[in-house]
Amino acid sequence: MPITRAPLPVVIPPIIVVTTPVFASTSVVAGVAASGVVATLLVANAGRLGMTITNPPGGGASGRLFVKLGAAATLVDYSFFLDPGDIYNAPEGVTIYTGIITAILNSAGPRTIRTTELTA
Repeated sequence: MPITRAPLPVVIPPIIVVTTPVFASTSVVAGVAASGVVATLLVANAGRLGMTITNPPGGGASGRLFVKLGAAATLVDYSFFLDPGDIYNAPEGVTIYTGIITAILNSAGPRTIRTTELTA
């Protein structure tokens, strides 16, 4: 009868990654007209470190903004929505989406959506 041996445990040392944080030193604030037609809130920017999108108060349920992290937002193809008065904040210092951001209102609008983009 052959002798079987239990496999020895494999010990893998931890990998330590040290990163230097990059902080934003520039902000660009803009007002973007939104309506029932798709609009670009932010163009693609590889240097983006943070962003804020604000759907201003007022307008009730007819002011819901459907936002897509990508091109061609629709009322059924979107990443998240913002009701009037809501703010989406992607803070600096975390992994952030740097591609195009589009949005569409669930009404004819128009509404002025406030965006702030942070870069180095």
